[in-house]
Amino acid sequence: MAIGWFFVLGLSHLIHRRAWSNFVIMLRSWGEPGAFICGLVCLWVGAWIVSVHPVWRGIPMMLTLFGWVQIAKALWYFTMPRASLRHMEQVTEDNTWLFLVPGIIFLAIGALLGYDLIAHGI
Repeated sequence: MAIGWFFVLGLSHLIHRRAWSNFVIMLRSWGEPGAFICGLVCLWVGAWIVSVHPVWRGIPMMLTLFGWVQIAKALWYFTMPRASLRHMEQVTEDNTWLFLVPGIIFLAIGALLGYDLIAHGI
């Protein structure tokens, strides 16, 4: 499931950068509630991953670490919403290339997890 999630999200970030940019701009326009929505998404994803995947060795550890990074991001959005909104101000319709970075990271994580699954079986 995680492999598919990373590939779908990664491809979406690469192919639909303008839509992602508009999404962040919309959330930013909502002010602190927009930051809280980002925090809720990060917390949900991170908490789900951490609760079902407590693996601390090998390539699969990347998934666990990603979950904890999402929880840390949620903490940041919830405790420092104004700082997170300032960070969101970096996103404009003119620099949609910023979404290439997470897209490539998501695809790389998905590829590594897929490789590990094939190399070591289910």
